Amino acid sequence: MKVAALIPHYDHAGTLPTVVSAMRAQGLPVLIVDDASPERCRPVLDELARQDEVLVRHLPVNQGKGGAVKAGMAWAHDLGYDHVLQVDADAQHALGDAARLLEVARAQPEAVVCAEPVYGDDAPRARLYGRKLSNFWAAINSGSRQIRDGMCGFRIYPLGPVLKFLKAHQTGDRMDFDIEVLVLLVWAGVPLAWVRTPVKYRPEAFRISSRGVTTLLISLMHASCSSGCWACRALGNSCGGPDERGSWRTLVPTAGAGCSQASLAVGLAVQALSPMAAASDRRRGGGVCSS
Repeated sequence: MKVAALIPHYDHAGTLPTVVSAMRAQGLPVLIVDDASPERCRPVLDELARQDEVLVRHLPVNQGKGGAVKAGMAWAHDLGYDHVLQVDADAQHALGDAARLLEVARAQPEAVVCAEPVYGDDAPRARLYGRKLSNFWAAINSGSRQIRDGMCGFRIYPLGPVLKFLKAHQTGDRMDFDIEVLVLLVWAGVPLAWVRTPVKYRPEAFRISSRGVTTLLISLMHASCSSGCWACRALGNSCGGPDERGSWRTLVPTAGAGCSQASLAVGLAVQALSPMAAASDRRRGGGVCSS
């Protein structure tokens, strides 16, 4: 198994070197996808790029966390890696637990190995409740209880099946990606494995997110998943998951009138809000926000 650490980065120059050092201590090469960060981050990124086994790719335009992760997956595959360990740049995660994720991935190379976050008393209750609600909808949308946490940005992806799936299906480019990709992979039959790991709450880590637009975008993603599949089932249609021409965001003419109308309405809203999220992120000084 050939694994690289993949770090989507936006404006976390203060913590990024710590994350890179921890991944290198695990013996992993590091790929940093910089999501058009402010110029003040450039010296740190340039210094990291001079280190052995550390590569930096600069995206010319802010894509959002999902866009940065997808760009990094394709880049890693082109470099010959078959797995990536996605880790956030804000050093929230117990970085030493990367060894535990890698151990599970070596035993189950076909699985997406996900961190299941364990929060301490410092985590705000509102954030925990919101997370529980999102996980509830992930269970509804996936039709299973396999997804224990859909938002944690600390996981190992097998690139072969995941990239094949992403090429065939449209997915979100922002904070909705982490959740949506797991829902869709469950539908595709890709197994998930879980490792419980502590997460440190860092208030400064959340300054980047345009919270109102991001929350609405995630909510619409959940609604789109629900309307795109469960309406089909209720009408006796056989969509059984995302269509080859796109995910729930794309109108599927063969899926049935009720499903098509619901998916179209929600899909158009998601597509309309995506550029709003990007614009809001840029105004507030952020693109990639950690879970």
